[in-house]
Amino acid sequence: MRKLTSASGDGAARHDLLLASLKRKVAEIEAMQLRLAQNRAQLLAVIAGMQGKPQGMDCDENAQRLIAGWQEGELPTVIK
Repeated sequence: MRKLTSASGDGAARHDLLLASLKRKVAEIEAMQLRLAQNRAQLLAVIAGMQGKPQGMDCDENAQRLIAGWQEGELPTVIK
């Protein structure tokens, strides 16, 4: 940003360059937000799977149950 605002040259060209740069940054932020939302959903699914462990099942068995479910495309229901 500092490079763009301090660059010499035609004002219109600088304006266009700055505008394009800002739009790219917004697109990068949106992509990061999407990845963060996906990661959040995955973490919440892991938490739900851990908390939804059947009574009497130990942690190792529950982990194997969760892994098997994920490999089959089944994730625990996540309440937002």
